[in-house]
Amino acid sequence: MENRFSPPAPQFINRIPDDEDAWLFWVTKHGVRMTGMPAWSGILSDDEIWKAVAFIKHSDKLPPDVQALWQQAATAPGQPSSR
Repeated sequence: MENRFSPPAPQFINRIPDDEDAWLFWVTKHGVRMTGMPAWSGILSDDEIWKAVAFIKHSDKLPPDVQALWQQAATAPGQPSSR
């Protein structure tokens, strides 16, 4: 899926963003025009967006079994592997 957007959507499973949490919240809530990043306001509550930001920022510290499930979900059948 990542190759279908222009510019390509970042694959957070491969690289944890070093952006400030507040910026990731804003981008998630409001989206980014002319990219594949939609706005999630009205779909997710602010609390849910903060939880998503926290998950992404700490996804490199997941227990091994959870990390494996996260990686498996990111490369679901029919999706190109990003490795």
